[in-house]
Amino acid sequence: MIRIFRWFFSTLLATLLVSCAVNLPVSAGMAAMAERYPPGSIQTWSLFTAALADVATARDAVDARFQQTQAQCFTKFFAARCSDATKERRRLDLSLLRKIEIEANAFERKARAADRDLSLSERQRQAGNAPVKILIPQPGEIRITKPIVDNNDGPVN
Repeated sequence: MIRIFRWFFSTLLATLLVSCAVNLPVSAGMAAMAERYPPGSIQTWSLFTAALADVATARDAVDARFQQTQAQCFTKFFAARCSDATKERRRLDLSLLRKIEIEANAFERKARAADRDLSLSERQRQAGNAPVKILIPQPGEIRITKPIVDNNDGPVN
């Protein structure tokens, strides 16, 4: 009797493991995206626009695959496990896409700041002014050169 139960549960466990086994490495499409845009590779505007377009397309594909596999999960007996695996796959894929998107946005911020600094220095050069340096005084260096005038009583020192 014990052998029958042991055989039954081992067979059931093996069947469940085979049917619900989910490999969660990054999918092939996401691996190709990671190879196409390794960290530090987005250094031009053309790569920036291509990366954001690829990320948007891949995000739509990930969402479509998620919806499709979620619908398939509800036909299975252990729907919660399948649904959790599907959510984890989606989370992993979106995290990879988010890394690429963050790098692209960082390039955009740096490039726009450099353009803004360049145009500001150009305007200052055209106006004939040297760039303004802001000096932050140290705590003991603050000196008042003019007396502070109070509107009611006159000079106050």
